[in-house]
Amino acid sequence: MLEASVEVCFDEMLDSFVPGEDPGDAPFATLFNGMGGGREADMCSALVDSINEAGILQGRFIFVATEGYHDVARRDTRQSIDGSMYPTACAPTSGSQADWSTIELSLVCKVDGQDDPLDDIDNEHPQSSERRSIHEQILSHATLVFGHQHRTHYHTIVVFGTFARVARLDRAGAIFSEKFDYTKEPAKLARFLWRFSRLSAIQRGHDPTASRVLPGTPDYDLMVACAATPRPTGDYARVLFQESLADAWPWWRITVEDADGRRDFLVGKPSFIASGLVGRGTRGYVALDPCDPDYPIVFLKDCWRIVHEQTETEGAILSYLNGCGVTGIPTRLCDGDVGGQETVSQDVWKAKHVGGKCRLRHHRHYRLVVKEVGIPLYKFKNGRQLVSIILDCLE
Repeated sequence: MLEASVEVCFDEMLDSFVPGEDPGDAPFATLFNGMGGGREADMCSALVDSINEAGILQGRFIFVATEGYHDVARRDTRQSIDGSMYPTACAPTSGSQADWSTIELSLVCKVDGQDDPLDDIDNEHPQSSERRSIHEQILSHATLVFGHQHRTHYHTIVVFGTFARVARLDRAGAIFSEKFDYTKEPAKLARFLWRFSRLSAIQRGHDPTASRVLPGTPDYDLMVACAATPRPTGDYARVLFQESLADAWPWWRITVEDADGRRDFLVGKPSFIASGLVGRGTRGYVALDPCDPDYPIVFLKDCWRIVHEQTETEGAILSYLNGCGVTGIPTRLCDGDVGGQETVSQDVWKAKHVGGKCRLRHHRHYRLVVKEVGIPLYKFKNGRQLVSIILDCLE
């Protein structure tokens, strides 16, 4: 994923992606004095305390030093996270597990000033294994946030010794600011956080077409009731929907912007999440249609499709085949691009490498809903079922 990164100057990063007024340099002249030494945990705690006590985040947000393991059973170091910024009202306690569903911004701390994740990032000078590991750790944080939330982009601060970079990540790649010494130029980091904490939710990367479904709301009660309502024998789709209502995973109301109008669907935990940050980022949901009085269970596919003038959307192809009476394929209910949401990392790369061959692909957010809910392969009862599906495909 290293080739999917581009470096810009710090002021360009702020002006392009974190607009707003600056607080001025004077209040933060000594903000990070004495930082950059000791153990990583101590370094992170000192940074977190300094930021919180400086009043930069206006009380809306707070930084927390957490144990950032997504899966306690497999403590993958790439999933560890040193600190995170949360809305104040839903921040976890210090030292507890990170909450990937509410993180606004992550903080990666490394003691060694040589651990710059962007040093020597080209074909002639391959990156060291340690720097590559840090780079992949940054990407893994964003992957987890994108998986738990509905995001167009995500920001990370990476600190190595007395140096720091700010990163903006989307499905095309990562944009990193130039590195700077935050102990000598504390106003840079303060300016970023000051501006970031005053951005709107959309500017911070939240998708406005997806809203959380919280306990005690009508949507929440409807999802629970429909999952538990007895249906005729063989209603495996409702069983799958019930299994998706995991307490430890956020539930959502998602809007699909179809040509015939907007339609909303209720979803829990995805039945499928594609690995990695860069790419289509496909998620599959067993979803409830709350607008149909029968409350049918359908399948919703959320992805970032590659933009190319010669490609058609999956929904357009299904609609054509459905109209031709082709059997053995899903029935399209609705589909559409999501609110003009597109990646921008590829455009920044092209502007910095005029005439170069860009490996970053332009992606556009897209959703498709079909009537049928497939049975996962691990739930097949025998080989005959699999063979029959292959036969349908051949026909």
